[in-house]
Amino acid sequence: DIFYPRWILDISQRGRMKLTKSFEQGVCLMAILATQTKAIPVSSRTLQRRLPTSMTYSQKLLRKLVIAGIVKSVPGNSGGFTLARPVGQISILEVVEALEGRVDSFPSTGLFSAIFTSQTSTNAHQAITTADQAVHRIFMTADAVWRQVLSEVNIGDIIDRVISSHRHLPQLDWNDPGVETNAIFTINQKEVTDD
Repeated sequence: DIFYPRWILDISQRGRMKLTKSFEQGVCLMAILATQTKAIPVSSRTLQRRLPTSMTYSQKLLRKLVIAGIVKSVPGNSGGFTLARPVGQISILEVVEALEGRVDSFPSTGLFSAIFTSQTSTNAHQAITTADQAVHRIFMTADAVWRQVLSEVNIGDIIDRVISSHRHLPQLDWNDPGVETNAIFTINQKEVTDD
């Protein structure tokens, strides 16, 4: 376990850093792709049917994941989408940054300096600059801890915690209309390496 100063943990636990619904939907896309039978891409139509979003929105998310090198687009009549790498090699941080961009919890805009511009003394100006930098450093440190934690958890870890109690992910063909969503929790699990 990594030790972090208590104040950093307090900031990260109480902070208002919030991801958009794109991230949750992106993780659902990743779960579908991670449990898809190998060598069979998931079609766009299947993803549309399985996710409660518009086709345009799903394609926007998939495009971001493809550009980031997380998902691979397979052309052709039997094409669709697959994971570009094994689930154990795709960190949560990669998915967050692919879908949300780099998240900064306190983007400094220089507001401290703007508010106190009437303070003309050198000491006052220096104190304001120091305060602005100190606040910015605190949040940069908290962001660094947040990124570090997310970089240490991969998609396989998350899916494994939800689906099973061991490192083997079930595989099924999501393109088959007969596959029930709850089937993933009840099917016989096939071994999948995620190295």
